[in-house]
This record gives sequence, C-alpha cells and structure tokens, in this order.
Amino acid sequence: LAEIYNTVYYTYQADVASFIAVANFQPGKNVLDLGTGSGWVIIKVKRRVGNGACAGTDCVRSLMVQSAKPNIIQASFTTSSGVPAVQSIRIFEADITSAHQLGASRACLPPGTTGFDVITGLWVFDLLPWDHRSYSLRLWRDMLAPRGRLILHMRYQLQRADYLKGTECLASMTVEAPGPEERLPSGRLIQRQQAIKQVTVAIPAMWAKCQQQVQQLVQDYRLEVVSMEDANTGNDGICDSYDNQSVNLQQRVEES
Repeated sequence: LAEIYNTVYYTYQADVASFIAVANFQPGKNVLDLGTGSGWVIIKVKRRVGNGACAGTDCVRSLMVQSAKPNIIQASFTTSSGVPAVQSIRIFEADITSAHQLGASRACLPPGTTGFDVITGLWVFDLLPWDHRSYSLRLWRDMLAPRGRLILHMRYQLQRADYLKGTECLASMTVEAPGPEERLPSGRLIQRQQAIKQVTVAIPAMWAKCQQQVQQLVQDYRLEVVSMEDANTGNDGICDSYDNQSVNLQQRVEES
C-alpha cells in the first residue's frame, strides 16, 4: 500500500497543490493533518509554517512507517520528538474518529497551547461512514485553537434530481502526460504520470449546490464560513458536452 501511494501521488499532485494554495498557511501556525497517508500534504504545509508544530495522523501503520516517515526524512525534516519544531513533523498512528487516539497528537503542541490553528483533511471526510461524520466533525472542531480553521476536501452529494438537471458531471479533471521512468526499491521499473494542469468541468449549478451543503454543514456544527473558493480554475469547454448529454437524458426520462 505504501509503495502504491508514493507511485500514484504524481497523478494527484495538482490536487494537493490547489488544496495547499486555498488553505493559505501562515508562518508559525500549528497544523494537524488528518489521514496524512504518505505525508505529501503535511510536508508542503511544514515548508510554509516554519517553526509551527506539524503532525500527521493515519490509521494505516504501514503508510506511516514505510511511506510518510521516509518521505519526511527525504524532505530534510525529522519525525523525532525533542528537536526544534522547525525541524520536526510528528506522525501518529490513530483513528481520526477516536478522541483518545487523535488526542495523542496534542503532544507535539507547544506548552500551554490548547489546540491546533489549522486541521486539514484531503480526501478524508468522504471516506468516513455516514454515521461517523457528525461525531468526527465535532471532535475535530474541539481540537482547534480559538479562531482555528478546519480545512476539508468534500464532494457534493448528488441527489436523483441533480442527475436529471445535468449536474452529474465531474467537478474537475487532471490533464496528464507520461513522466520519466523510475525504478522502485522493489526493482520494478515504472513510468509515472505527470499532472500538467487541472481544469474545471462542473456546471455552475453544481458549485452552487456544493456551497449550500458546506454552509449547512458548518451551521450544524457551530463553525463559521470564513471564505469559499473554487480550488480549480479554467474551463476547456468539457462541461458543455456533459450538459448537453444530460439534457438529452432528461428528455428521454420524461418521455418514458
């Protein structure tokens, strides 16, 4: 699993870059990354926050040991405790829906600090079972410092009516090209895909519905919307073809 994550990262590096850009991390902020995987997000975060405390958590031990830790070391940081924060990214094996396990990550915070300034989760929230989401949001909120920010990647949950209105197309897509060949530690030779650019393909109705869902979500859990931005920009006309096909589908449904 760890090897696979490192391999496919190059396919999704544009997604990681846009997530980091929207988050707009500031120097000195303390950050907790949920579902850190191979550590790519928390490494980029660390380069932006400097001497702020950084921690990554994941429930898959092999990812933490075989992937995140080596990647962190290769990026010139350490996972060890007892060193200056500017040099360290702490990693914790934890279920991000468990208050006890996730609470262990507070050990990396400076003395007297009550919580993290920023908690991030890329490709995490959508993987949680529905009956875990409400509790998890409250848990993550409680781990934030006053005026802290919770930055999550979320997918709009489509309803049947949305399919009939033409909002079933993808929100964005990655344009890729073959990259250089590379030999993995196992000896296998692979050719990675390089992300060239990210293009938006969702019609405006989908973005509007997504914003409505997020606003309702933060209201339900006593959070506050600071800003809402599209993580991807640009349109290559792809959504027009999806929209036209959807109109035809709607006509066929109505006729039947």
